[in-house]
Amino acid sequence: MTQTDSQLSFVSFPLPRDRDERFAQLYALGIPPLAAARAAGFDWNGTKEGNEGNARRLAQRPRIRGRIAYWRHNRDAQVQLELRRLIESRLLLWHETDIGDYYEERQEPFLDPKGNPVLDGDGNPIMKVVQRLKPFSELSSEQRRAIKSLTYTERGRPNLELYSALDANRDLRKMNGFDAAIAPEDKPKSAESETDALINSVLELTKRINSLNGADAENIS
Repeated sequence: MTQTDSQLSFVSFPLPRDRDERFAQLYALGIPPLAAARAAGFDWNGTKEGNEGNARRLAQRPRIRGRIAYWRHNRDAQVQLELRRLIESRLLLWHETDIGDYYEERQEPFLDPKGNPVLDGDGNPIMKVVQRLKPFSELSSEQRRAIKSLTYTERGRPNLELYSALDANRDLRKMNGFDAAIAPEDKPKSAESETDALINSVLELTKRINSLNGADAENIS
């Protein structure tokens, strides 16, 4: 039987590890386990399902559960401000991430149907330039936190999905009140032009991401 907050022993002092403490704060605000774990600094490189399982197990650790219960009953202004900062920084990261940074150009030989290199007249392999997904070990922590999922096709081609820049832009606008209703006669023209420019830049970024995805699908074998 699952314990309720009232049945848990509150942990009223900060947890020894900063990331455990931050995770408890984020989770207490209702942020999903995996998103809270990543924002707190936990970095697992497994499948999406495996990472979600790790985050759920993290939330069930007795001391962390007690700390979560404590924060659910003590949401002061300072904690709310810190959590807002964390969430906003993560949204900014997702908004600015370029999927092109996750790929690199490599030279590889053309292969015949049997998988052998195709040779030129001098016996040298004929090379081609292809786009390959960088190993996760070469990505920064910030880059890995912008990854929503990584799956593979039946032919083994990687399908990398980042968190949506458009969704991040929408959430940032909402957090900062940019979408508050303003009477047309009271709305400054400068604000209107800035808003249009922001929307156009996000649409252009989305088009660029989609274009890169299409190029990667054609070049990755």
